[in-house]
Amino acid sequence: MRVAMMRFKFLLTSGMAALLLSALGTAIDLSAAASGADTKEAVGSQEGAPTLVTEFINAWNAHDGSALGRIFTPDGDFIGISGIQWRGPAEIAKVHSEQFAGRYDESIFTVDGMPSVALIKPDVALIHWRWTISGVRNPDGTPVAPYRGIFTWVAINHDGTWLVRAAQNNVSK
Repeated sequence: MRVAMMRFKFLLTSGMAALLLSALGTAIDLSAAASGADTKEAVGSQEGAPTLVTEFINAWNAHDGSALGRIFTPDGDFIGISGIQWRGPAEIAKVHSEQFAGRYDESIFTVDGMPSVALIKPDVALIHWRWTISGVRNPDGTPVAPYRGIFTWVAINHDGTWLVRAAQNNVSK
């Protein structure tokens, strides 16, 4: 475990951080979306490696519920800011697709600062990351002021790919 923890490190270059799990040969980019950096650059030698936070941000900003659902494990769950729980990638994708067809169709999600990551086991990570969303409308069509929140994710290495097992989303001040 100590060796795995030593291999788990943040690389701080050009204002971005990438979490490399070198023992597994897998990368999770935690800040490319926040810095506006190209994902390929952010993961260095792991060209094209999947990245969780960046994948979430890209899926959200493309208003692609299916892509958002794909970052979850088959038994993954998502608790939204209202406290409602959705289970499994299909339900998570369906709910978000419905949101993207409505008041969130012009929404933009951004990462605020650097995510906090704790490797619990070589194949389990706890991730906290802050966000801001803008472009949301009220049910009557009037704009909602941008607001902020924090995600708590439990990510696992599922069959060689890092996926979100549990996501808790909260609005914060």
